Amino acid sequence: MTGVLDLKTTFPFISILGIDLRKEFEEACTLQSIKQGTQLTDSGASCRFMTFVLAGRIKIFKLSHEGREITLFRVTSGECCIMSAACILSGKPFPAIAVAEEPITAITLPGGFFADFFSRSLVLQQYVMGMFADRFEAMSMLLEEVAFNRMDNRLAKFLLQKHHQGKLTTTHEAIALEMGTAREVVSRLLNDFQKKGYVQLSRGELFIKSFEALSQLSEN
Repeated sequence: MTGVLDLKTTFPFISILGIDLRKEFEEACTLQSIKQGTQLTDSGASCRFMTFVLAGRIKIFKLSHEGREITLFRVTSGECCIMSAACILSGKPFPAIAVAEEPITAITLPGGFFADFFSRSLVLQQYVMGMFADRFEAMSMLLEEVAFNRMDNRLAKFLLQKHHQGKLTTTHEAIALEMGTAREVVSRLLNDFQKKGYVQLSRGELFIKSFEALSQLSEN
């Protein structure tokens, strides 16, 4: 395949593989270019391929019957989707939705090949299990945040994490989807933040006016 150098640079574990295993892995890879907004899989679908992201970002999220969305995690450069790995290895369907949040350059492996290679390669096992550990920690933090933190705390933290030089170009609906709540809840809280002088709202934009106030609120 093309881009072997980029592949080894982005996924260092490949260089650790033995010569024969490395050749086998590289020959099984298919280079993919995926447009932004493409839905990669749906909840309940079977996992036919394992994806390793070279560039771009994939969002993995759940959607309720009422249309409410909550982001579980993202897959970025140098990462694979551990949810896909779990589905391939267990034979169970994918339990969420995956969408290309940015244009994606990735390599894919057939699911059957990945399962077989995983059973024979300690190096791949260590890489995937390391990803599992990272995702488990992140998911535990998400669960703790959703279960125990007030929505105003979560919103303040969200604004501090997502802003660029004090500005967010987004909508109340988009923030609500990201946080797994209703748009009305986000709008009410943002209007309250504006009254308190924390932010300034504009159509499709938000400007942070008091980083200190939001920081204190996010830590309460």
